[in-house]
Amino acid sequence: MQSDDSPDDAVNWAFNLQGRVPLNWGITAITLSRAADLLYSRSEAARRFQAEVFAVQPGRLVPDPRPLSADEEELLKDTELERVAVMLLGMAVENMAKGILVGRTPSHVKSGELAKKMTGHDLVGLIKMCEVDLNDTELRALRFLTEAIRWTGRYPIPKEAAQLQRLTAGEKMRLSDPAYREGLVGVSAGLLNRLWELLDAEHSAEKFAERERLAREESSPNEPHGSKMDDQYESP
Repeated sequence: MQSDDSPDDAVNWAFNLQGRVPLNWGITAITLSRAADLLYSRSEAARRFQAEVFAVQPGRLVPDPRPLSADEEELLKDTELERVAVMLLGMAVENMAKGILVGRTPSHVKSGELAKKMTGHDLVGLIKMCEVDLNDTELRALRFLTEAIRWTGRYPIPKEAAQLQRLTAGEKMRLSDPAYREGLVGVSAGLLNRLWELLDAEHSAEKFAERERLAREESSPNEPHGSKMDDQYESP
């Protein structure tokens, strides 16, 4: 007997329908990337202004005595938006990779659920499943983004102390350098573009027959087989 909290067949069918379209994942990735760009730019502007306003003296920051405007005070509040921006960029890479995987294997979305391999945030693992070659710099960037998704972009601490050691001491020290952080973000954005090109190139040749077969097998209980809802799986 189906519990009150379980989705009905129509909800599962709609879930499957949306999840099997690679471009849905790609469009979500682009939206996340654009949001990341906006937040990152704002954060960098705030950090630059903070450096202008505060003079560094041993053990403390000494503010410039001049009064700040309302806009300047608001800007200073946004120095930590970079953490959220990096998290969103990581989520963009994650969505793009999952879109590629769904395009190749539509049954990764089945019975109202994502396959287990599709539910994690390990970006290195996801990109390797996409069979995309990565250089050492891209691997470091993905490790950084993975931790941002898991906790550094949204929590003050991870689920457990052991997660604090996923980045090496050297990596943590380098992350304090604005130029290094900007370099990682640039590398990540470049990788995201590569993934988008791959998803877009494969979309026209993706497994339309398999997607259509799965859709017909799981036709909405409110729609007969061969209904207009099946038309959403027509090849372009």
